[in-house]
Amino acid sequence: MEEKTALLESMYFYNSWWRTGAIPESLALPFERECLSRLTAYLSANRVIVIKGPRRTGKTTLVYQIIKSLLKDGIPPSNILYLSFDEIATRSSLDEIVAAYEKIVRKTVSEFKDVYFFLDEVHFLNNWSNSVKKYFDTKSHIKFIVSGSSASLLKKGTESLAGRTIEEIILPLNFREYLLYHTNDKKLAALIASAKGKIADAADFTPYIPYKSKIGIVFNDYLTRGGFPHLLEIKDETVLRKVMREDVVEKVIYRDLVDLFGIKKPAVLEKLFLYLVDISAGILNTSHIASSLGLSREYTEKYIEYLKSAYLVFTLPRYARSAESQLRAAAKVFVIDTGLSGAFAPHKDKGHLVETLVAGHLFGRKLYYWKDNYEVDFIIADDAKIIPLEVKYKDNIDTDDLNGLLSFMDKFRVKKGVIFTKDSTREIKIKGKKIVCKPVWLGLLEMRG
Repeated sequence: MEEKTALLESMYFYNSWWRTGAIPESLALPFERECLSRLTAYLSANRVIVIKGPRRTGKTTLVYQIIKSLLKDGIPPSNILYLSFDEIATRSSLDEIVAAYEKIVRKTVSEFKDVYFFLDEVHFLNNWSNSVKKYFDTKSHIKFIVSGSSASLLKKGTESLAGRTIEEIILPLNFREYLLYHTNDKKLAALIASAKGKIADAADFTPYIPYKSKIGIVFNDYLTRGGFPHLLEIKDETVLRKVMREDVVEKVIYRDLVDLFGIKKPAVLEKLFLYLVDISAGILNTSHIASSLGLSREYTEKYIEYLKSAYLVFTLPRYARSAESQLRAAAKVFVIDTGLSGAFAPHKDKGHLVETLVAGHLFGRKLYYWKDNYEVDFIIADDAKIIPLEVKYKDNIDTDDLNGLLSFMDKFRVKKGVIFTKDSTREIKIKGKKIVCKPVWLGLLEMRG
């Protein structure tokens, strides 16, 4: 009885629009991310919508913005249910949640035309995917929008929902969004919104000349602070690092991952995370890490997977002609956002920091690095054409800076390469090949979120 009462209280607490008919602006914040239009468009698809990504990237805010859109479109407030399973009180079964909801609205869900269930941090709900699958397959009138910050558990859950989901990964703000958030200049905002192009396209620097100083200031700020939305208004660097530590170390490592995976040594997991932050944009030497932490190689690899499942870090395989060669080679590791480096490794080399920033913007694409006698930072292979990309955070690009790209282009018969620079825009033609140089901030603006 106490559990049912707690569930009912949680429902009334989370769903204030049942009483007021509207979402408070403090929940559905006015700044809208680029992915919001995609998410609202997904509502018309006959699919379970899965929203996933790291903690504190604004997934819940996006959910509230979707609810605001539904209310604006005339959906009755009582047709929309939101619950967060971060709280123990709401970790009931889905059947119990449906029964409690029907008791509150005094109807069965079959009597509604459309009902929207928003289930936040759904991976904490036991057997969530099979329960959602049951309601989906019986053609109930419930539209499920689920979100969570554990990649592995969401992936495991969505496997049983194969063919029934549409997914969106929510990462920290990209540079386009960060710059839009920090400008009141309507002309600059329009320029940012219209920015488009492919990574290997020649860059047109001219329209940005009047705003170069402003963009440079915001870029440097973004590079060290990162794009976690909840940190945007924190000005004090000491406070920012403290909040970041609490969110990442205390909530993700010592709570979420311990709770989800039964980790016995969270302090070792923290040390591993701090080590990976320090070497972000470097080659991952698992044997060396295992020896340093006093762990077996097996447990080290498992702990790295836990951090990847929380979207704190990700790895890139080495580009090779055969899958076997890729598996044998060491991976390159990155943190998902440079704000993590700013908080936990504030003295990190700026070149590696910029490379980490670019990697985060390319996350989700078919991406590799390459190393032979020379190295290329990124090999983008998700299109018909392979694009090698180097990050050289300086303006004077000399012959030595071209060695890696030219070596890769010769070996794999690629005609075009790219260098992200500090501010230089030019094209280099050599030996029948073309290398496009453009400022890293412009390259990031051209990447759509």
